[in-house]
Amino acid sequence: MPRAVVIALNWAFAALVLLAVFQLLTDLLTLLAMLVRRHGLPFQATNLWRVFGTFCRLAIALKTTKTLAKRALEASKTKPGVVTQP
Repeated sequence: MPRAVVIALNWAFAALVLLAVFQLLTDLLTLLAMLVRRHGLPFQATNLWRVFGTFCRLAIALKTTKTLAKRALEASKTKPGVVTQP
């Protein structure tokens, strides 16, 4: 088959797979919303946001620490007097 036809078929297949994933995600979120409306949340939503915010802060701190440690290790391996770009 010509290259353009293969690319078009791959694009169409990927679009259908993505559509199916989004449909499943929509169905699951709708089901979750129905359960929450029916039974209510066993905790306050503000506490959930606080936990989520704390998790995000920890993830960012860990990533920053890892990046800084990597740069420090790379800087220690370079020759003295040689300036490297960050």
